[in-house]
Amino acid sequence: MFFDWLLHLSASLAGFSDSQLDTIEKSMPATRRLIDLIVKSEPQIKQATALMSQAAPLINEASEELKTIAPAINIILAVVQRDLAAGKSANDAIKNIFARLGQATPI
Repeated sequence: MFFDWLLHLSASLAGFSDSQLDTIEKSMPATRRLIDLIVKSEPQIKQATALMSQAAPLINEASEELKTIAPAINIILAVVQRDLAAGKSANDAIKNIFARLGQATPI
């Protein structure tokens, strides 16, 4: 639809005849299918754009939250890696973390 209109407008401005226009149109089937697909997907593109606008503040907020907890996670990983390197089991390494936090081990 849009492709047809655009092609006809371009052809008339360029002075092509109807038969030349038909030849051009037939020589570009992939381009035509691509444009038709883009036109069909316009509602989904609009919806995705709206959802991304809603998601942007949440993404920023989650990023800030991760920055806040990242140092603690790095410390926990370092303790677990040290315990594992010392030959302790993963279960013992996790118990050690909970003991350092003063909490009962859920394992």
